[in-house]
Amino acid sequence: MARSIFGRLREGVAALTRDSDGSTDALFNGYWWSTTSATGIRVNQQTALQHSGVMACACILSEDVSKMTPRLLRRSDVTTTRRTPRPGSADPAQTIEEPVEHKGAGREVIGHKDHPLAALLHRPNDWQTWPEFARQMVIAFVLRGNGYAVILRNRRGDPVMLVPINPDRVQMWQAPDGSLFWMVTRSGLHELFVLRNEPFLIPYENVFHLKDLSGDGLVGSSRIALQCETIALGIAQRQQYARLIGNGARPSGILTTDQRLTETSAQRLRDQWNAVNQGLVNSGKTAVLEQGLKWMPLGVSSVDLQFLQLLGFNIIDICRIFRVPPHMLGDMSKGTFNNIVQQSQEYRNNTLTSHTDIWEHRFDFTFDLADQGLFVDFDESALLKADLTARYNAYRVGILTGFETQNEVRVAEGLPPMEGADELLRPVNMIGSDQGGDNPGAGKPSEKVTVDDQPLDAAPGV
Repeated sequence: MARSIFGRLREGVAALTRDSDGSTDALFNGYWWSTTSATGIRVNQQTALQHSGVMACACILSEDVSKMTPRLLRRSDVTTTRRTPRPGSADPAQTIEEPVEHKGAGREVIGHKDHPLAALLHRPNDWQTWPEFARQMVIAFVLRGNGYAVILRNRRGDPVMLVPINPDRVQMWQAPDGSLFWMVTRSGLHELFVLRNEPFLIPYENVFHLKDLSGDGLVGSSRIALQCETIALGIAQRQQYARLIGNGARPSGILTTDQRLTETSAQRLRDQWNAVNQGLVNSGKTAVLEQGLKWMPLGVSSVDLQFLQLLGFNIIDICRIFRVPPHMLGDMSKGTFNNIVQQSQEYRNNTLTSHTDIWEHRFDFTFDLADQGLFVDFDESALLKADLTARYNAYRVGILTGFETQNEVRVAEGLPPMEGADELLRPVNMIGSDQGGDNPGAGKPSEKVTVDDQPLDAAPGV
């Protein structure tokens, strides 16, 4: 009986197939996926972060996404009123108010005590804040193309915890009927304890999965795997330059003479030269040379200059991989005030919104938010707080055009509301006779004044 049970278990496991990204040895190297490049350097999450450009891009993206706090919102209908001419009345001042319904125009913020997902957006688990959780997920996403978090649920099926997992320890398995599962290799006593009630193969719907560029639509492709040669080349160049300095440091200059020097004389002259000319305190002193000695400084050769230029080109390649402007990595070689401002705006509009859109749609897909009339939105106002002038100009335009009230602006800036500042301002050029005022409105001539009534002497120059 036991043999038949285990036999059926082996047949069931054999029926499942794992997505092939390589052999097990290639996928796991001390729990670190790695790929060998032409330089001989194995590129994985750990070695890729040794590249200063990769480290900078990963930190910039993860920090910026973690600044944008996600909010769970509910769509609601909003009803407003508008004035229309009274039917059958010739007097334009006679108007009536009629309701206007806006479908789904309202947004109601769901508190973390009112919905399980709202609680997770406030505190994803028992050991991480949301920024810490978001940074871990984004770094895994930008490096390996996949960010995984196991969803722990209570007996009612509500999500109560998100457990982030290193993507190198997650594999997808497919059943013959098309069902998808995740095999998570547990690591560490803490992770073993937290996932103690989860099965060996976790159902697809119980894993929150951020997916980058994908060839099969199931698992994202790793950027550091696709561009391992670029990353390995940058690491190799820096290692080569470090070994050059460590093994054969180049002197600042040499003393030359046509005369033959004994070993004792050469040592004496070198010591005297260093004693008189070496160090900051000896800067600017006059050197006295004997026996026809001449000082020849050694500058940076063209080979060194080309090597340093190649290091700069490699940084640009890294920026292309992660879609981060070069000036954010300290490369100001082609930066001006105008194009840096434009690049920063494009970075927010294109790169960061691409990341937040993936998060928002995955939340909707995993937790069926659309069926509940809910959606997740990342608050991007934190990225605009540094630009004080742009923020205040936006507030000014919003108040003067009747888009927002003064108290809404004060609350957004952390200031208490004040009396009489809750009314929307109405621009003067929008107040006309159709709103019940005496102003005939822009572009409409007054019926009280005509050109023929004007005296001739009133016209200037006549």
